Amino acid sequence: MSEEKKYKNYTAADIEKYYRGLLSPKEMNELEQAALDDPFLADALEGYEATAENISSDLSELKNKLEEKISDKKVISIAPSGRSFKWWKVAAAVVILGGLGYLIFQVSTGSKTKEVAVKMEEKKPTARRLQLLSIQASQQARKVLVWPVRRNRVRQQQNQMLKQKRRLSQI
Repeated sequence: MSEEKKYKNYTAADIEKYYRGLLSPKEMNELEQAALDDPFLADALEGYEATAENISSDLSELKNKLEEKISDKKVISIAPSGRSFKWWKVAAAVVILGGLGYLIFQVSTGSKTKEVAVKMEEKKPTARRLQLLSIQASQQARKVLVWPVRRNRVRQQQNQMLKQKRRLSQI
């Protein structure tokens, strides 16, 4: 237990300072002594040592790439591309021309429709005219239906009269 209190807990910042040489010789010695007793700290030191060279080059590469991207600012337009904008113009023109054509058609045929409606209104029968037409139609229907019946009755009457004349002439 006395050994655990002897060494302090080292962080990644302490390891980085060690490899950069920012620690005093006494602190570097304490860190090395602690690494001898602590296998995890020893592994951390070895891992950092292997990647320390790569990290600085990687960081410089990342900074260069970031600067390139920042310097190569691309302007992205919000307006649609030229091709699609032309299609919208064509579609709008077709809709407008179609609407105008329909409007002209309605106006030109609308007057004819009104004329037909006025003529129909003029021919529209009144109540009295409807009565006369219905009476006339019923009379014609009777004639058509009654004509054969009347003809038969007339023939019967004629036949009866002829029979009576014959009887009278025989007497």
